[in-house]
Amino acid sequence: MVKVKRKLTALDVHCVVRELKSEIVGAYLDNIYQLSDELFIFKFRTKGHGTLNLLFEAGKRIHLTEYEYEKPKTPPPLCRFMRKLLRNKRVIDFDQHNFDRIIIIKFSNGYSLILELVREGNLIIVDQDGLIRAALRQKRMRDRNLIVGEKYEFPPMKGVDPLTTPLSDVVSSLKHSNRKVVVAIVNQMNLPGELAEELCLRVGIDKNEASSSLSEAKLKKLVEAFREIVDQISEGII
Repeated sequence: MVKVKRKLTALDVHCVVRELKSEIVGAYLDNIYQLSDELFIFKFRTKGHGTLNLLFEAGKRIHLTEYEYEKPKTPPPLCRFMRKLLRNKRVIDFDQHNFDRIIIIKFSNGYSLILELVREGNLIIVDQDGLIRAALRQKRMRDRNLIVGEKYEFPPMKGVDPLTTPLSDVVSSLKHSNRKVVVAIVNQMNLPGELAEELCLRVGIDKNEASSSLSEAKLKKLVEAFREIVDQISEGII
C-alpha cells in the first residue's frame, strides 16, 4: 500500500525552494486569492516563465498549480489586506529559513510574506522593521507570540541545519545524543524518519544503536550521505 504524504518535510521544502527560486525571484505578484480559511494562491508574473500560480495550504503544502480553482467573488479581509500591500510588488528573495518548514518571500517594498508549514501552519506579513502587520492565526505560545504589532520571531530551531552547519558541528550534535541513532537523526537534523532509516542503511549502521556510541567517522558518513542525496536530488539524479 502506497503511503500518502500529508505534510511536506523540511527536505521537501528545500527542494521546492531550490526548484522555484530562479523563477520567482524577479517576478511581480499579480494577485492573491484566498480560496478557503487556509488555502491561498499567489499569482506571479514572470519575464521568462509566463504566469506562475503558487498554491499554499497552511501547515500542509506549497507547490505550483495549473488547476483552475473557483475563486470567491468577495475576497476575505486578510486577502484584501495582502493585495493592498503586496500586489504588483517585485519579489527580491524566495528562501527557506534554516532548513525548517518555513518559506520567506521578500518584496521590493520592504515587506515579507512568511509561509509556515510547521505545526498547524500560518501565514504572516512582516514589515521593514520586522513587525507583524497581519497573520492568518494570531496566538500567544510558550516559545513566541504571533500578534499584530509585535516583533515576528521564528519558531525555535529543531537541532541544526544539516546543510549549512559545519560538518563537525552536525557530527557533534549527533554524538551528544543518547537516543537511538535513527531518532537522533530525526531530532538533530530535522529529517523524516524514513530518510533517517535510509541513511542508516546506506552507511551500514544499526538504526537502534545509541548515537553517542558511534564513532565520529561513522556519524560523519551519515551526514555526508544525506548531503549527497540532496545533491543528487538537485541534479535530477533521484
